[in-house]
Amino acid sequence: MILDTILHADRYQHVDPAFAKALEFLYQNAENKELQDGKYEIIPDIATAFVATKDTVPLDNTKMEIHKKFMDIHFMLKGAECCGFTTTFKETVPYDLVQDIAFSDCDDEMALSIVEGSFYAVWPGEAHRPLVQIDGKTESIRKIIVKVLLSDKGLL
Repeated sequence: MILDTILHADRYQHVDPAFAKALEFLYQNAENKELQDGKYEIIPDIATAFVATKDTVPLDNTKMEIHKKFMDIHFMLKGAECCGFTTTFKETVPYDLVQDIAFSDCDDEMALSIVEGSFYAVWPGEAHRPLVQIDGKTESIRKIIVKVLLSDKGLL
């Protein structure tokens, strides 16, 4: 997992070519007020961004999730959310190959606040729980989620 601000995106250019392109997209759009909610192809079938405006929800209304094929990068454009992480993922909702996602309940997680201008990246198989309220308060957030298919040519 990586947790950082978009101002440090250049630190990760060597990780993987598609990851570097995804971070470049995030950096270029970090202050873009005209960017509409929707889907943006960065590299067709390899790196796709989804811009979304959503409300944070109570912890009990969320599940831990993993992806087996794609890396997730979550970048906070507006607002803040809490995100949970764990190393002990036990699948309770079977893996959906088409959606590249499985869900789990989790008792032992760490939580981090993701604030405006920051991003986190989770590798395939790393469990995370996005969109959780901070201090029990619903907040409207705006974020970009990029799904990245990592190459075998990167340093990963």
